Amino acid sequence: MKNRFKYLLVAGLIAMLFTGCKKDEVEAVLIVPSAVDGFTSSTSSVVLSAANDSAYVITFKWAAPDYSVNVPLGYTLQFTVPSDTTGPTPWSNAKSVLITSDSLQKSYLVTDLNALSSTQLTLPISVASPIIVRLKSDVNSATEPTGVPRIYATLALPVTPY
Repeated sequence: MKNRFKYLLVAGLIAMLFTGCKKDEVEAVLIVPSAVDGFTSSTSSVVLSAANDSAYVITFKWAAPDYSVNVPLGYTLQFTVPSDTTGPTPWSNAKSVLITSDSLQKSYLVTDLNALSSTQLTLPISVASPIIVRLKSDVNSATEPTGVPRIYATLALPVTPY
């Protein structure tokens, strides 16, 4: 009986030894960058004309933010006038354009930028008016909010709609 108990005890200890140890996995740490780097436009001033409606007039480009881990990103371009960027509800009247998640640029035809600036932002016709363009980058989640802060980059440029 004593020998059986010893064998059971040794077998139990060996079983606990093999099942009780797990290899700890290295957990990835998400580091939120301070801004979207490299947000640029192909031109610093835009004068729109009906004569070239079907031509591309401006391209916005940016670099993908580095969160230190591979995460799905979403981008939104927001357009507004300078007076909407401050106050109690900044950017509340901005016009937003969602960008496909695999793209790091967005180009505009003359006709599209004219509709955005003259109709949606109600800029005066044939007058150079400043607009502010903001790129918003956020971590996408198909099922729930991620809690990861959004990051932004902005630029200003004058636009003359027709």
